[in-house]
Amino acid sequence: MQGITITRLPTALSIVSIPRARLDALSHPVLRALLQPDPAFLSITCNALELSLFAEPESLRAFDAIARADLASNGCNGTEALERVEISHDRWSVLQIDSHSDQLDNAGARVNELSAPLAAAGISILYQSSYMSDFIFVKERRLAEAMSLFAAAGFALYAADPNLLTALLEPPPTPSLTRERSGSTPLPSASAVLSRSSSKSSSRKGSSRLGSSGKSMSTPTPSKPKSKSAANVPLRDVRVLAPDLACVGLADDAADHWALKIVKLIAFPDLVPLSTVVASSTTAFHRRHPTSPVEEENENDDGYFSHSPSPTMDESDPEPGPEDEVTPVCENPKGSEAPVPTSNARPVPSQLDALPGPLAWLAANESPNAPQVSDEPQEVDGDKTADAARLEHQQARPHVEYTIPFFSFTRTPEGSSLTAGARVLAALFPRAERHMVICGGELDAADREAEEPSAITDCPTSSSYFSSVPSSPIMDNDDSGSSGYDSGDESDEDDDMDPDSHPLLSALQVDLSGAGLDTYGLVHRFSRALAQGDVNHMYASTLRSANLLVPTGRRGRGVRRAGRLLRGC
Repeated sequence: MQGITITRLPTALSIVSIPRARLDALSHPVLRALLQPDPAFLSITCNALELSLFAEPESLRAFDAIARADLASNGCNGTEALERVEISHDRWSVLQIDSHSDQLDNAGARVNELSAPLAAAGISILYQSSYMSDFIFVKERRLAEAMSLFAAAGFALYAADPNLLTALLEPPPTPSLTRERSGSTPLPSASAVLSRSSSKSSSRKGSSRLGSSGKSMSTPTPSKPKSKSAANVPLRDVRVLAPDLACVGLADDAADHWALKIVKLIAFPDLVPLSTVVASSTTAFHRRHPTSPVEEENENDDGYFSHSPSPTMDESDPEPGPEDEVTPVCENPKGSEAPVPTSNARPVPSQLDALPGPLAWLAANESPNAPQVSDEPQEVDGDKTADAARLEHQQARPHVEYTIPFFSFTRTPEGSSLTAGARVLAALFPRAERHMVICGGELDAADREAEEPSAITDCPTSSSYFSSVPSSPIMDNDDSGSSGYDSGDESDEDDDMDPDSHPLLSALQVDLSGAGLDTYGLVHRFSRALAQGDVNHMYASTLRSANLLVPTGRRGRGVRRAGRLLRGC
């Protein structure tokens, strides 16, 4: 791809994964890492599974003791095993990707092209898209090989220290097991808690990589990590976390001010109020669309997608019956039918266009693996069920609801980027503070939506209300249904191709808990599937998941089509 430069940043990173369910209790060390002055690199991505931090090791020292304690206490003395804080024992180098032409409009093709040679060479990577630049994370021991591959592919390479770049591009020495040894610059062995391993096997005997690292430290026999191809990794779960995401840049001269807003996102999401109108007008949406993982209707499941215990709805049915409805209990209006309160989630979905079900909307405090509430009524005080009591209590609370199922923040000396819901961003940066944000009209459109709800509720599928909104950071180049995934009349397909029909993004979360960090080709597998379907996208890696940001599309056609492409890859 022409006009792309690859720059090695002069820093090495550690990566920490914090279970989302434990974020409240562990927010202090996260905020300490966030508030470090002038970081060489910092990336924080949060979804329904976890919050992952990519930062310099010194900024993450506080997590060493937490990870050691988790490893020592999990399952001991008959106590219930906690989801562990995990730390990658490898050091990761950062490659900054800059495009000098279509920085965002061709983001998906860039991810696909850059990841292809590394996947072919068996090099495992992580990837992060942002408003300013993209970033590839490569283990230090494989950096020289990766840079040589990029040079051979014709990419322009740069480094802060030219001597360092020259050393990287020198012919490598005779291959030996030393270069592949697990943990060439490891953390202390007690804190070498590794990610993307199943909790059951980890709690019993630790991950295989942890064991191999221990052997390499206690015996002189070198060990080589067992890499595996992404083709062998089944997709346990693919979920739509949230629609209406926007990717914006943040002004460097206002860093002291917007840093406090990132603090809210991480530690105090309840202090980011969404308007009463937005919270109350979403009930009808959830009554029409039950919650479930992304799945293709009228097609046998092939094991890539897990099923929600909630009932699913056939797309051909315009209105599900009461038994198929799943309404957030906190948003049930008086006089409506009794809901089926399956969780305490408070999702605030899109009002731009109604997304056809079944899709899964996970709130910030909901885990995909959370135990389900029993469908059987439970007696409380003899004449009132537990569900009814819970509903009565929730209805008594204020109508303003808070939910931030996904956000991603990246900061470098050259610029900062934030991806979150457009309405969340509009609440964080009111009109008087928009000078801190570099974006199009996404936040202004969110303001108008909150101020004029009739423009949405009266005609929820109309795109004219957002006709003034510029194209989002990424747009679906062609959703004509060439791959045979979409059906409908010709006018619907034409509307779906209109870049103004739905200018914002949705996050598809792919659970990779069963994979390991030595698994190569995951980024390319997902990116290639979307690129072959002409779906532009951004990418955000965490230790346990992949997050693909795709155009939502009219009536959710874009995100549903992307979900099916991922399912078939």
